[in-house]
Amino acid sequence: MSNGKPVTKALFRQVLGEEMKVIASELGEERFSQGRFDDAARLMEQITTSDELIDFLTLPGYRLLA
Repeated sequence: MSNGKPVTKALFRQVLGEEMKVIASELGEERFSQGRFDDAARLMEQITTSDELIDFLTLPGYRLLA
């Protein structure tokens, strides 16, 4: 980060949670609950915090759509 603080898995999860609250607030709870935002957040967390880098970032997303 620009302040020299490392981006850890814990920090990423914290920021992701904060951003999900912002999205829910901007959309409203009804619209947010009708979307797949939680699925998207879990997917982003899985891809970003995995100990192994996957070859194609879209593959886990395809599994969610199937």
